[in-house]
Amino acid sequence: MSYENILDIQDPKLKDYECGICLGICQRPVRLSCCLQIYCYDCIKESLDIKSTCCICRRSNTIDDIIDNKIIQESIDMIPIKCNNYKDKCKYTGTMKEVVNHMLTCEFRIISCDLCLHSYIANNMNKHQTTTCINRKMECKYCKIFIQRNLIDKHLELDCLKISFECKNDCKFKGFREDIKLHDLVCPNKIVEEPTSKKNKLVKYTDVDLINSQVKQNPNCVWKYNNYHGGINSIGTIIKYSHTKYWVYVKWENNYTNTYSIGDMNNYDLIYN
Repeated sequence: MSYENILDIQDPKLKDYECGICLGICQRPVRLSCCLQIYCYDCIKESLDIKSTCCICRRSNTIDDIIDNKIIQESIDMIPIKCNNYKDKCKYTGTMKEVVNHMLTCEFRIISCDLCLHSYIANNMNKHQTTTCINRKMECKYCKIFIQRNLIDKHLELDCLKISFECKNDCKFKGFREDIKLHDLVCPNKIVEEPTSKKNKLVKYTDVDLINSQVKQNPNCVWKYNNYHGGINSIGTIIKYSHTKYWVYVKWENNYTNTYSIGDMNNYDLIYN
């Protein structure tokens, strides 16, 4: 314990509680079996780890020779001291035991903001969390839901259900986000794009919805059994995927069925009809 915290720094009894190593008031006072000098437990343990002798009488000692000094501890516990946060204007004083308990709730203690994890004095935390914290909660002015400040823009853009929108098709309809979604399905001004034609394009393994697709022979490929399927103009239907990756089964108009590559070794046997 630092002397700075002690109220009566001139008290002559304080010398009786000094650690023989750090010269501060002992933290967990102990002594060695060889003499009466007291030490902080951590101080003497560290000293004995380096050299197994008493710092005062130089007799041989080990960690097993450390003895707790409960009488000195009780006396130290009754020393009148200031709160550790006195430099931050805390006026609390009491015995060491009382100050230890006080520190748990001292309004000048340093605590971590549970929103941004930065540290602040406890009596400033409420102000921080309501006015300056980057992760503080803010009320959406439209739906009145409280959202983290750094997520409010995303909420307004994607999630808020109480923002009014105009129809993007210039039909003058206005409504909330869900209303606009439903309206868009029946809007009379909506331009319906024609599906892109797959005709004469290569059939590829990465295409979706291949089953039941109408296909023809790729004219740029030479098949070993060229006419079994009915010829280059014959139309077939993909009926299932093969167990071998990049291959499918095709059933042709003449009921002939075989497997064909749709990307194996970069070979494409089929085109869309």
